[in-house]
Amino acid sequence: MKIIVEVGLLLAFFSIQGSAIQCYQCQYVSTAPDNTCYGPSVGDQHLSSCPIGQEYCVTTVGKASAAGIDVTTIQRQCSPVTAQYNCQTIAGVSACVYYCSGDGCNNGNSGSLVQASMFTLMLAIAGALALTKW
Repeated sequence: MKIIVEVGLLLAFFSIQGSAIQCYQCQYVSTAPDNTCYGPSVGDQHLSSCPIGQEYCVTTVGKASAAGIDVTTIQRQCSPVTAQYNCQTIAGVSACVYYCSGDGCNNGNSGSLVQASMFTLMLAIAGALALTKW
């Protein structure tokens, strides 16, 4: 009986491991382009399994302009949560986050929009702008 329980637990463990969603995970900054993470079709080398508990894929798109430089950032990743539709623009920085819940669903910019962490996006864009000045 103990063997049956152990085999059942192993099967349950491997079925959970095998059911992890796969999302594209990469970052694009227009000032230092990586074309494999940009556009409507992302390179397959960026598709990987998400950790257990992260059941959604997310694409964050940020845009800013400062000192005559336009910067676009795109970050694709896994997420444990979803949120409501919302795009925001604060002090000339706009951000939208698209979430979805299927394998490889974040390869473009489709899905439901969710509110982004404006502080995180502003830091990323400010960092990209600072790098262009070096």
